[in-house]
Amino acid sequence: MPNIGFSEIAPIVKCLALEEQSYHDQKKSGPMYKLNQDMINLLAIENKLQFNSAIKETVCAAPNKAFTLLKLILLSKKDLFISPKKEQNEWEITFFAQQVGQIVSSNYEVFLNFIASIQMEINSPNCLQQIIPGYSDYLEREKYLKDIQSQYLNKDSLEVMENLLSTISSVDRLKERCKKLKNKK
Repeated sequence: MPNIGFSEIAPIVKCLALEEQSYHDQKKSGPMYKLNQDMINLLAIENKLQFNSAIKETVCAAPNKAFTLLKLILLSKKDLFISPKKEQNEWEITFFAQQVGQIVSSNYEVFLNFIASIQMEINSPNCLQQIIPGYSDYLEREKYLKDIQSQYLNKDSLEVMENLLSTISSVDRLKERCKKLKNKK
């Protein structure tokens, strides 16, 4: 296993790297490629955390690995990472909690960037507002409450995010859907 500095490359990062290689080989670009790069960068920086084996298996088996990981981090109700052992000192447990918080928070920023790149790709500024109930309100909350409350912690926003993630899982299908909406006008 190749080493970077003093730590090993996490298995989940290897899966994302293989996905990136596939995009490169197929000469694909766009929101999914950018998402893949952002997720690799996020995890390469925060490489002390280890995902639990179920998360690794789910992500590595998924056709869209980076998207699956993004979705799991945003919406998962279960433990994503292997927790420190109970006998470890308080500092290590606090450090673990801080790292998890940082990954979740940074992942949310990746999510927002992904939405922005999708909106540029679909070339229809109001499409998501038309097909996702509550999306306009979500954007307003994000705009005005960003520094006060993270929207991934807001119950109302969580429902919109779940809807949004299921809608944007296929950029090509979303483009077609938006194109049909645009043509109806």
